[in-house]
Amino acid sequence: MDSLAERFAEHGQACERMGAPLYARLMSVMADDIRAGGPVAEVCAGWESSVPEDVVQLRLLAALYRRVLSGREPGLAAYYPNVGGWLDIRGVWPAARRVLVEDLVRIRSELSSPPQTNEVGRAAALLVGLSDAVNRTGRHRVRLLEVGASGGLNLQVDRFHHSGAGWEWGAADSPVRLHGLVRGTFAPAGFELVERRGCDLRPVDPRSEEGWLRLRSFCWPDHHDRDARLLQALSMTGRTGWTVDQAAAAPWLHQMLTEQDPLDQDPTTVSVVWHSVVAQYMDQDERQRVQDAIVAASRSRPIVHVRLEPGRHGLHTFELRSSVYADGVGDDRHLADVGPHGDPVEMVP
Repeated sequence: MDSLAERFAEHGQACERMGAPLYARLMSVMADDIRAGGPVAEVCAGWESSVPEDVVQLRLLAALYRRVLSGREPGLAAYYPNVGGWLDIRGVWPAARRVLVEDLVRIRSELSSPPQTNEVGRAAALLVGLSDAVNRTGRHRVRLLEVGASGGLNLQVDRFHHSGAGWEWGAADSPVRLHGLVRGTFAPAGFELVERRGCDLRPVDPRSEEGWLRLRSFCWPDHHDRDARLLQALSMTGRTGWTVDQAAAAPWLHQMLTEQDPLDQDPTTVSVVWHSVVAQYMDQDERQRVQDAIVAASRSRPIVHVRLEPGRHGLHTFELRSSVYADGVGDDRHLADVGPHGDPVEMVP
């Protein structure tokens, strides 16, 4: 279990750097507990050979956080700052350990479900990617197709208010305000979303109590800005206009891009495939089939593939890249380096 313990410890150090002292503390003591063969080792039994991209540590912390958010564990909630916790986080471990021991079987079962954050801050990167797609194709009507959409909150990108140095874009009256996230030279393009649709292996209904709880549980309790953005986006879910299908990425994209959709015949419309922090949950075969579906569809009209995924710096800084495919050939560009939660979006000159 040493490698798993090291993974917890290293992620705890990253949390400290990213201003998340509660999670830094929990991951540090959990690493020690794994080495000692304690309840964390029992909960994580079977995950010893998992790959780092499975981030089992975040799955475990989200399971604890769901119990806090649901009001079932007031003793543990007293250490969580965004729900009114007031106790010194250095004392959090006994309360967390008790919950792990008392609910071990159910918590272990919850580890099988991967993180689903719907990180609202990443909508700023999506705006950059969509603007690039529109500028490079000259098409100003967008079919937005999101792979791994979870609850589909970022399909509302145009319903958020974005602003930066000398520009603003989106809905002026939106409760979601993404100000100053994009840094460097950028001017948003003018475009219209004519379709917004996503797929996910486990779609989340953000209008349900269970969906609300799941999405919020993956947003770190130390990060008040992230939490506020998520709650603001969740407050907008009464609006209609997007669909998240339960489907695997490759067959869903094949269907979306090859069936005869009237929008595909419109020379002013472009289909944009988008995903953020999803590729690590696909195997190599699935990733290749996603690529094949995009390439095949591009033989009849331009298709743009925008993605925000780990780059040369691993899981701590992501790369926003955009590939415009035409006649089966893609032109790839590195648009920006992005923080793991969408902030900041540092434009590449």
